[in-house]
Amino acid sequence: MEYTKENLIEKFNAVPKNIQGLIVDESFGPAITFLCKGLGVDAVKALDVEDEVLHVLVGISHPKDFIRNIQAKIGVDEEKARAIAEKVNDEIFQLVKESLKVVH
Repeated sequence: MEYTKENLIEKFNAVPKNIQGLIVDESFGPAITFLCKGLGVDAVKALDVEDEVLHVLVGISHPKDFIRNIQAKIGVDEEKARAIAEKVNDEIFQLVKESLKVVH
């Protein structure tokens, strides 16, 4: 499902402040690009991963669907998607773990 800019802003405004802070931090995008690069994912596909991370953070996608969504979005096998998900979980989602429980 595609979301409009207004939908995303509404979702963003509804999440806890620490998630908002994480999203607007200037290192958010580069951190995802860096972790993807370390797993052999190119910069263009890293942007798609960033979109999926954002969708989880604002409550559009559920964390349990993250691996499947990554597979579909960037066209990788389950093993690669799982490796990406583990890195994202360790380096991003864990920072706001309790708040994600509220969002989902």
